[in-house]
Amino acid sequence: MSTISQSAVDIQTKRAEIQADIKQILAEFEEVTQQNHDQQHSISRNILLVGLSKSGKTTLRHVLTDPQYVAEELSLQTIVQTVATCDRNIHLASMNVTLNIVELPEHMISENRNLTEINLECSRLGIQDFHIVCFCISFDTGINTRALQSFQRFANHFSEQQVKQNLCIIITGCESKDDTQRDRLRQELINDIEFRPISRHLARGIHFSGALNHDDWKRANTALIDQFETIYNYRKSLLDLIVSDIECFHVPEPEPHPSTSFSKNASSNSLQSDILSLTQPKSSHIGQFDAHRTASSQPHSQNQQLEATTYPMPDVYTTLLPKDRKCKLISRWFRRCALLLWLQKLTSTRNARSMVKCIRKMLFYSIMIMTLPPAILCLIIFCMFISFKEARVYIVTVAIEILCWLLGDDQRIIYFQ
Repeated sequence: MSTISQSAVDIQTKRAEIQADIKQILAEFEEVTQQNHDQQHSISRNILLVGLSKSGKTTLRHVLTDPQYVAEELSLQTIVQTVATCDRNIHLASMNVTLNIVELPEHMISENRNLTEINLECSRLGIQDFHIVCFCISFDTGINTRALQSFQRFANHFSEQQVKQNLCIIITGCESKDDTQRDRLRQELINDIEFRPISRHLARGIHFSGALNHDDWKRANTALIDQFETIYNYRKSLLDLIVSDIECFHVPEPEPHPSTSFSKNASSNSLQSDILSLTQPKSSHIGQFDAHRTASSQPHSQNQQLEATTYPMPDVYTTLLPKDRKCKLISRWFRRCALLLWLQKLTSTRNARSMVKCIRKMLFYSIMIMTLPPAILCLIIFCMFISFKEARVYIVTVAIEILCWLLGDDQRIIYFQ
């Protein structure tokens, strides 16, 4: 037998011995844990794992299920996860607890995504009440600004006061750290300037996690036994937190977008009933719309004028209506000023050539006024006004009035009507 083959056999034999030792240690630990927990009443807990890619979420999910889990080999390639992963009904006999673990992909908390996707995904999975929300940070990749910003966005999205009592941070990849190293890591995190605003969200503190190292497992290093004991203690500490009496954090359903409907008055209210009856069978739709088309082709009397049906809108949108009206009035005021100033410029010209040039510019800007959006139009016209020396003082004064008006002084609306 060659030296290489003999070495491979020795590694396999040694790995089997280490695995047997780990199973024996696990059995002893589980027996002690079972004695310290109530076995008469079974409880269920829901856990939400959040974090960037390669933050250790998936590894933590496997370790909570089985502390003997061996971590995947490190790779430079990033596996893109597009949907949430859910492990249901994981029963831990020693603690008589059933876990449901939801792992969110990175893109759901990224800076360019709408966080309501989290609400939709939790609703789709049928799990919206969570006892613990774990934000994972890997010791290997370190703490970066992007991770902290994602954490802040997550906390702000669900309201700091609502999610605070369920939030904790898990530093993963710490299977080989001793007590001194963990205390140092905790202090470094707490004293970090960028982390200080985040720390107020963590009512459930900072915890550690890890998994059996893949390289040590491949080489059958005896360090795996010490790693397992550390991993089991991490897991037990986190599970003790999970099974404690914590009020659930509820992920609400996403709010529906408001819709607008129109109908005729009096006898023409059939249009509204036609729209609302779209849930009926297709055959009934055809007859209803034919009848409505016949009625609509007839001339309207004075009592059959079209008008918008008024529906109450949610309070969250009502504050947008006055500002929208203000923007329209400002846009109208800018158009009037543009016309008056160009007429003033036109009447002040002294020769035909200048007048033709002025008319040409006026036509160009008139087309621009009719086509550009109000926001860009206001900026361009304001810059154009400044070019008129005689209008600078007037424009600056009115700009101050507009600013005060937009800040909430609705009495200034008289200036723009």
